[in-house]
Parts: sequence; C-alpha cells; structure tokens
Amino acid sequence: MNGSVFQVLGSIFLLGVMIFPSYDGSILESGPGCHIQHKEQVWEYSREGDVIIGGVFTINFIPALLSPPFTKHQSRVYCILVLPKFYRHFRAFIFAIDEINRNPDLLPNITLGYQLFDSCSDEGKAVENVIRIMHGEKEAIPNYDCLRRGKLAGFIGDLTSVTTEAVANLLGMYGYTQVSYGATDPVLNDKFLFPTFFRTVPSNIPQYAAMTQLLLNFGWNWVGIITSDDDAGEQESRKLEKELTSQGICIEYTEKLHSYHKDLEYDNTMKTIQQTSSQVILMCGNSKAFVFFFLTKTFYLIKSKTFILPGTIVPFFVDDNDLEDNPLNGSLIFAFPGAKIPGLTSVLENVHATHPPHDMFLEDIFGKFYNCTNAELDLKFHIEYTGFFNITNCTEKEYLNSFPTFVYDTTTFRTTYSVYNAVYSLAHAIHEMHLSSLMTNPGTLDHDYRWQLHHHMKNIRFTNPVGEEIFFDEDGNAPGRYDILNYVISPLNHSGYYKVGSYDGSYPKEQQIILNKSAIRWNKFLKQVPRAVCTEPCTPGYRKTHPEGEPVCCYICVPCSKGEISNASDVEICSPCQEDQWPNEDRNRCIPKVTDFLSLEDVLGELLSFLSLLLSFLTVMVMMLFVRYRDTPIVKANNRDLSFVLLCSLMLSFLCSLLFIGRPMDVTCILRQTSFGIIFTVAVSSVLAKTVMVVIAFTATKPGSRLKKWVGPRISHGIVIVSSFIQVMICVIWLSISAPFQDFNMNSEVGKIIIECNEGSLVAFYSVLGYMGLLAAVSFIVAFLARTLPDSFNEAKYITFSMLMFCSVWVSFIPAYLSTKGKYMVTVEIFAMLASGSGLFGCIFIPKCYVILLKPEQNTREYLMGRSNANM
Repeated sequence: MNGSVFQVLGSIFLLGVMIFPSYDGSILESGPGCHIQHKEQVWEYSREGDVIIGGVFTINFIPALLSPPFTKHQSRVYCILVLPKFYRHFRAFIFAIDEINRNPDLLPNITLGYQLFDSCSDEGKAVENVIRIMHGEKEAIPNYDCLRRGKLAGFIGDLTSVTTEAVANLLGMYGYTQVSYGATDPVLNDKFLFPTFFRTVPSNIPQYAAMTQLLLNFGWNWVGIITSDDDAGEQESRKLEKELTSQGICIEYTEKLHSYHKDLEYDNTMKTIQQTSSQVILMCGNSKAFVFFFLTKTFYLIKSKTFILPGTIVPFFVDDNDLEDNPLNGSLIFAFPGAKIPGLTSVLENVHATHPPHDMFLEDIFGKFYNCTNAELDLKFHIEYTGFFNITNCTEKEYLNSFPTFVYDTTTFRTTYSVYNAVYSLAHAIHEMHLSSLMTNPGTLDHDYRWQLHHHMKNIRFTNPVGEEIFFDEDGNAPGRYDILNYVISPLNHSGYYKVGSYDGSYPKEQQIILNKSAIRWNKFLKQVPRAVCTEPCTPGYRKTHPEGEPVCCYICVPCSKGEISNASDVEICSPCQEDQWPNEDRNRCIPKVTDFLSLEDVLGELLSFLSLLLSFLTVMVMMLFVRYRDTPIVKANNRDLSFVLLCSLMLSFLCSLLFIGRPMDVTCILRQTSFGIIFTVAVSSVLAKTVMVVIAFTATKPGSRLKKWVGPRISHGIVIVSSFIQVMICVIWLSISAPFQDFNMNSEVGKIIIECNEGSLVAFYSVLGYMGLLAAVSFIVAFLARTLPDSFNEAKYITFSMLMFCSVWVSFIPAYLSTKGKYMVTVEIFAMLASGSGLFGCIFIPKCYVILLKPEQNTREYLMGRSNANM
C-alpha cells in the first residue's frame, strides 16, 4: 500500500465533493412500463430467487451533496467514503443468503434472492433505494412493482438510526417487515409508528443502564456528555441524563456537535471540555456528527480524558503519525455481543482487488486506499481527471486483510454478526409463514408477505448456526447484552478493540456488569484510573452534607456526630451505635463501651479502702484502750456503755464504705445504703443520748430537781433504740417499695457504661439521709446549749464540734453528689461517710485518749472533782 492508509482521510472528507466534478450522475432512457433504462451512480447488488429480501446497507459512510454547477441538472447525493469495516456487513448478508439456500431444512425448495443498495448513511438515499427495491428496477418509482420473479418478503437494514427510522416510516405504511442490524434509537420501539420493525440489536435504553452501571462500578459520578445537534442527539442525551441522575450521577456539562460542521471549528466545545474537571466523557447521538470531530486537530488538544462510547459511535480512523496521542486511546466502548461465524472468516480473507469480480464496493475501496482500479474506462478517466490519485491497474496481490484489524477484522464479528442474525431471523419467519400456509392451504406457494410476515417474526425463537438462541422481546428488540471493549492504539501493531467486560440486563443488578479492570489500558496522559467525581468520596467516619445550590454530587464531608458511625464511603446518614456500644476513634466501627465503676484497682479505690481500714483500725485501738481503762474515772464519767456503742457503730460505719468499692451487685446495692444508714444512725443517736444524759445529769444535781429519777442507763438506751428503730423502719419501707439495684448507665459519660447502684426510690434514699441529719441537728442544738456545763463531766463542747463537722460535711455532700457522675459520685459519698465518722471519732475520743495515755495524773476522781468544784 502506497503511504499511510489513513493520512489522506481528512482531505477526503474536505475534498470529497471534488472527486466527480464533471459527472452529472443521472442519464435516463424512458421506455414503456417497467422497462426504464437507468444509468447512475447506484451502489446496487441483486440476485434472483423465489423470495426476495431487500437490503439497505451503510457501506459508504460519508454522503456529499453536489449542486449545480457541479451537476448538469438537479442536486444529487454522492457516496464519497467507503469503509472496509462496513463492507463486511454486505459480505455477511450474501454469506447468510448462500448458507440458507444450501440448508435443506430451512426453506426447502425455496431459493432466497436479494436486492441490496448502499444508503451512504443518508436518509433520502435510503428511502430512494427502498422504493427502488419495491419497484423492482433501478429507478425509484413509488407504488409500482416490477419484480419479474420472486416475491419481496422484507428488508434488512439499516445501520444508523436516522436512516433506519426514515425507511421504517415508509415500510410501515406498506406493511413490509424490516429488520435493522444497527439502529438503536428507542423511538423505534413505538409499534404504533413502526408496526413492522424489528432489530437484532438492543435499543439504547439498556445501553444507558449499562453505561450507568459502569460509572457506578468505577465510582464515577461527575461526567460530561457530548451529543449530536439533531433530534437523535437531543432524545438520546435526555434519556441518558435521566438514567444517570436516577442513580445519583451528575452531568457537569452537555455539548452538542453539528452533523455537518461547515468550518470544522469546535472552539466552544473544546473550551468547555478543557475548563471542566471531569475526566470521563460520554458520547451519544448521530454517529456522523463525531467523524469530523475525531479528525480535527482541535480534538487532539484533549488531554487526560476518557471517552465512553456506545456501539453506534466507534472510532473508525487513526492517524499513523500520532498514534498514542489520540484522545480516543483507552476509550471504553459498549459494543454488541460478538461471535465467530463459521466460514465467514475465510470468505473475508480471500477478498482482493479482482475477487469477487465486478464488485463496485471493492473498486472504490482499492481506488481510494490502494490507488488502483479495475473500473471501466470512464470511471478511471474521471478519477485521473481530478488529479487526486495516480491510478494504476490492480493486481491480485491487494487483499483487504492487509488492513489493521480495527479497520477490517476478519475474525471477530459484532455488527456483522447482527447482519447475519437479521438474515436468519427473516428466513425463519418466512419458513414459519410457509409452514402455517401449507397447513391451512396445502399446495399454495403464492404468498403476500406484507402485513403477515411480522406476525411470525414476533414469535420466532431459534438457534443459529453459531449456537446462540435468537429471539425478540415485546418491542421487537434483541436482549440487552453488550461487550465492553477497550480501544487501544499502539505503534507496536497491537491496536484494536480488546474485550474487558460484559453487561447483561437480564441478571440481577449486582451481577449485570462483569469487568476486568486490570486489563484496561488507559490514555497515556492518565497516570492512574480516571477520577470523575465532583468531590472526593467521604471516607468512613464521615457523612455527606450538601451545600445549598450545589449539585447533589458536590458535597462537604463532615465527621459523624457523637455516638454515630459510617463504615462505608459517601454515606449521607451516619448510623447510631447500639446503646452498649460507642464509635472508635475513627468513627467507622462500633466498639463495646468501657465499663466503669469505683474499683479496688483504681487509685481512688485503693486510697479510700486504705482510709476506711485505717479508721476502723484506729477505732478498734481506741475501743481496746477504753476496755483496758474502763474503770478509770474519765471513762466512767463519759457514759462508758454509750462510748462502746458509739465506737462499735463508728467502726462498722467505716467498714461500710468498703461495700461502695468494687463492681456493684444487687446484694451490695441493697446493703451499702441501708447498712450505713442504720449503723450511722446508731452512732448519731448515741451522740444524742450522750448529750441528753449530760444535760439530765447536771440538771438533776440541782436541789429539788425531778430529773433525778431519769438518771441512769434506761434513758440513754431508750434514745438509741427508739432512734435506730425509726431508721430501720424507713429502710424496711424503702426495700419493700423500691429497693436499690444494679444499673448500667449508658448515657452519663461519653463512651462509657457506668455500672452503679440505682437507689430505687430517691424519696426513701433522701429520707434516710434526712433522718440522720435531723438527729445530728438535734444533737448539735442540745450540745450547744450544754456547752457551759462543768468540764469534768461535760462532753458537750466536743459533741458540738463533731456535730458541726458532721452537718458541714453532709450539707456540702448534697451539691457535690448531684454535680458528679459515675464513680466520682460514689467517691463523694464515701468521703462524706469517712469525713463525718472521723469528725465524731476525733472530736469525742481523741481528747480522752490524750488524757489516758499522756496525762494519767488527770485521770483521777480527785482531779475531775477538783476541776468540777473549781468551775462551780
């Protein structure tokens, strides 16, 4: 091949209208009836048969409109770019016809014929060629059937939605069945407008869902759309946007391209693409709008972008000079499922300049790409006249399979496979129609296929020679299945389409798409997998919040609130942890809350336990001291029995604090408050009895006092017993109504479960404390009034100080207790118990111990009586 195959393509597009400057394109010779002789640039192939299948194929992709003075008469459409890729569709059509005619089980004794024209991807030319087929001659005369042999059964075609829709409008009026092999516009699903239309490819509707699933699979939610500036582009872009937005994917921009761009300038489009942040661009609409766009130098300015294309928009052309710089390198394409058709590969590999003979498409391909021709003299003359090619005669050495695989692939068939299935679908429908007719009217071979054949097409279900089951859904479409191809351009002769995944809409949503991400080769300008997000995903531990006026895909990541987590990316609502759990530091996982209570292992627990035992030990030591010196005057003079009761109750109250340390249990919760309340009440009532007895004793010494009969242990014992009994009754009522119990406080402290004692009835709890306070207040008042009595027998001053300390401790205890939480509440209560008990112990017994141990000379009756007399 002389030079690059594709270096001249841009010039072909721009100068194609100059290829036939002196050819008017139309010479008519009139004759009667159907015998009109016609000479024109008509790309037509035909073969006679018992039943005729019409074909309207896109072989030449670019039409050019020539107007006077380039033509002698009216304006005409010329086909200026035949594509080897599309030439395979034509060969597959003929291959399928021949294969069916050789099959004794399908349409036995019936030979299929065909009449095929090239639409050049032009609506007018496609309709004109359909009329030619229905007319039966090369001239397009509406409403006139000149077929000499064979009945016209139906039509195969076309490739593009634009031309297919134009043909479907016409064939729907006449009632002919039409099977498209490439049109995907969803509007063709409308059976009211297109009652006889079918297609062996899915409509674009499942393709939109497939594209959406691909974006979601990569985590892309911020994309751009480029579409054609026509009805097809408008409709497809709207439906694509609707599918994307329904899945939370935002469209950053939508740009439209003209199908026939006059000046080939895309400045506004390029400016939009370069200024936007999304690295992923979706394409949809009329494929012709993208041909010029792909070839302009402006397109090559796109960097670091990835294109996602439908199967109807494929990159046909590559410039050999800048292979890897092509922005389409690394694109992903949703292509129709492919298959290997047995026997077709060898047919396509044997196509060369002179075989098949008299092939107009081959003449054009080899003339444009190999600069050789076997055309008739007039065509050769006109090509040489343009000066565009240096034409030589072709030899048998020019084979089409010398093209790169992405231009002319002879092994993998996709749209070609759809053509193959379209022919077989129509043949099976004809077969079913003949069988049905033979059952109702035996021996009848004269059939009218209009308005009848499509009824059989609806219900056909067969297995083609490849082994795949073929059928149509209720809209006349093939199932929504796609292969995901990676378009790779490489200077090392590895260019082509590589399958990296698949999509099947019939599967559950989570299984619809299968993707081998590691096999994808991205654009060389991308150093990693493209990122197409407005905002980077919120990591676990954060949630999305949307600023007002911003797209739903643009958001701010904020940490989850206290007690909530998010264990996935991009969540909008954080999940609360269970009551017994709390978020970890990263707020992405719930962990069990830490249990907390005043333990013996805590420093506070150890300190309070030590103080409790120390005070209990000191109390025991004083008790032992009083037992040893029980017969001394100072012990006797201060009501020896009440002193022992007071010492025992103080010792037990100090030990009661140990019930507050350690893990609370139901038993300890019941015992700790009630035992302390009763024992300490005994201590306070003993102090009260001591104080009352001091007053009675000194008052009884006055002449004529009636209190002499009350002097004795009965009054003191009665006060202790009655006072303590009242506290016991309060505790009994408390335990009967609402006893304390072990409780798990989940909300007191962040991230902790406070194991504590729930006091049950707070009224009963404060009644116990209040009753002790009442006894202490009475003792304080009585002791205060008796503070001036003689010192030798008087403890009133010491009791006054002890009660003052007791009341101060418990008055300050209440606000401190209510303002603390958890184990510190228990600590405050233990401190109040120890402090108040220590006040009683220190103020009442330490002075006596001082005299017993350090001032024994004062521990005599004479000394005490002397002091008493001195004070009288």
